[in-house]
Amino acid sequence: MEQFVRVRIVQGNGMDLSLFQFDYDLTFAVFFMNADKTIYGRFGTRAEYENAAKDISIEGFK
Repeated sequence: MEQFVRVRIVQGNGMDLSLFQFDYDLTFAVFFMNADKTIYGRFGTRAEYENAAKDISIEGFK
């Protein structure tokens, strides 16, 4: 993970969301993206809050 620059976007108003094809009802989403907007991978979950810890984990990325 050290080869990536991690960015957290808490408010995406004004972003071109057409670049990101995903379910807008997700509770959590991650995109692996290059500076030229190439998306290499994505990860997301719709788990309920009580079960989110088991789905959103480093093991889930692997």
